[in-house]
Amino acid sequence: MVAILLALGASAAWGSADFLGGRAARGLGALGVATFSKMAGAAGLAVVCVIAGDVPSREEAGWAIGAGLFGAVGLVALYGALAIGPMSLVAPLTACGGAVPVVVALVGGEVPGLLTSTGLVVAFAGAVIVSRPPSDGTDSRDGMRRAAFVHSLVAAAGLGIGLTLLQQAAQAPGDATLGLSLAAALTTATVLVAITASRGGLASPPPVAFLPAVIGCGVLDVTANVLFAQASADGPAATVAVLGSLYPLATVLLARAWLGERLSATQGAGVLAAMAGVAAIAAGS
Repeated sequence: MVAILLALGASAAWGSADFLGGRAARGLGALGVATFSKMAGAAGLAVVCVIAGDVPSREEAGWAIGAGLFGAVGLVALYGALAIGPMSLVAPLTACGGAVPVVVALVGGEVPGLLTSTGLVVAFAGAVIVSRPPSDGTDSRDGMRRAAFVHSLVAAAGLGIGLTLLQQAAQAPGDATLGLSLAAALTTATVLVAITASRGGLASPPPVAFLPAVIGCGVLDVTANVLFAQASADGPAATVAVLGSLYPLATVLLARAWLGERLSATQGAGVLAAMAGVAAIAAGS
């Protein structure tokens, strides 16, 4: 049950980070927000690791660095897809990346019970449905170009493999959840800084008005990584992966509460499906 709560906490933190990042991206651009937020989050986590003396083992660090690299690839591909394709199609495709660690866990011999398995399927389907924004009347008509489709698949694979490797890091010998999360965050931040700098970015920090959202996004993101890693160390990988993938719920619910955005009927059904799935998972665990 502790692993379930940690995974749900990670999902809530990721969804909240996406909400803040999305707000800041309207003025700074998605890549700029991702880069500066990753830098802020990594810096904050580094301070915590120094105070706690949390140093990952060589195996933990290796898996975590791999997770950071694939996470960076997934983020860059996601931004590329959003730049050339409709969000209503890009978002749900990318959300399917959460299936990667689930498949890996199943191939590795982890077979949940019937009730838990049903809950995993229902919850994941609900998350994918929620991640699809309401159509504005143009996205469906325009469809998705091949380049955007390829970018979306790369994003899903990169982010999904990143989560899988983060789980491997958490299950490796050692007990440095904070340290391995820092290794992943520093790797992603380094890649994003290099890409942004190569495009002439990073000339100046974000304006003061955007700093709370950018820093909050970074802190929530690394917090989610820590919670997800600890959940992966304590609980079944497939269950943790699906529950961690429910972050679109937090994003849309925050938009509903904070900005007054309405959920479409489809999104509402997705929220209910995700909640029912979580209840089934908890009952079956």
